[in-house]
Amino acid sequence: MATTEEVRTILRSAGLRCTPQRVAVYEALQHASHPTAEQLHDVVSQTMAISLATVYNTLEAFTTAGIILQLPSPSGCSRYCGQQQAHLHLRVSGSDEIMDVPMDLGQQIMQALPREVLSKIEDRMGVRIDSIDVQLSGARPTASQGE
Repeated sequence: MATTEEVRTILRSAGLRCTPQRVAVYEALQHASHPTAEQLHDVVSQTMAISLATVYNTLEAFTTAGIILQLPSPSGCSRYCGQQQAHLHLRVSGSDEIMDVPMDLGQQIMQALPREVLSKIEDRMGVRIDSIDVQLSGARPTASQGE
């Protein structure tokens, strides 16, 4: 996990002011697994006065700056990921649960993406791909499925 000074460096590098609220929200996000804004608010408000609107605004600023990911869920309640290293997510069907795919397996999937197809996408769409975000979806097997 990042130290407070490292968090300040991350925020400054993204062109964001380092307010105590922003530092606290970022630190709380680093210690949670894909929390909602409300869950972050509950954690941060234990140590400082902060409104839910400030948490939402902070998360929006972080997402816009590209230092976190916003992960929409079927229920409409977004979850947030503060992990800086590129990785894959697995969304569990029928719930809002999101898990990180083990890094070694996620890297195998990312490395298997055909570079020539990515180049064709760039050429046809007139863009340069900076990053790739892959999300898997799956259901937990029921006891009858495992038999």
